[in-house]
Amino acid sequence: MYRSLLIFCAILLLSDCIAQDLVDSRTTSSDNQALRIARQGTINSEEDLFYSKVDSFPTGTDYQGILKPGNYLKVFIDKDKIDLEYFCTPNIHVSIVDNQTDLILQLRNHTGETVTDALMRIGGRRIPFDEKTGSYSLKKANCRGIISVGHDGMTSLIRLERRNTGAIRILIHFKTEQTPR
Repeated sequence: MYRSLLIFCAILLLSDCIAQDLVDSRTTSSDNQALRIARQGTINSEEDLFYSKVDSFPTGTDYQGILKPGNYLKVFIDKDKIDLEYFCTPNIHVSIVDNQTDLILQLRNHTGETVTDALMRIGGRRIPFDEKTGSYSLKKANCRGIISVGHDGMTSLIRLERRNTGAIRILIHFKTEQTPR
């Protein structure tokens, strides 16, 4: 009787020693997932988008692989939230000509030639191409927001942000946060 009680207590103590310490345990996913976003017909909701897994890489590091031009999501878990970070591998290069009042953008393809046939929009407004300057420009425009650039069957989303110094910078990564349902 005492022997079985002793064995039971030993098992109980041993299981308590090897139990997971939840206070110090990991609260994020060990890997990030890179998902490619593709459109299926007209986009009316998130369900109309198609995601395909491209790769995974360790959390806390940047993606080191080479991606084809396209739109991607970096997905990882942080505590009770799903973090989604949009990033784009554009098929064009966007440069800003900063004159402090107008929005002037120059587009070049992978060979360095000026792109003249792209469809550019910011905040629902079309940004026309100006033949004289060889750039896309809006007079006296607010230089903040997301620009969509449609070229060669791909739409790139690029965020413009104005710094405190008045300079404008281009971001092709931006984050959202979602709580699982």
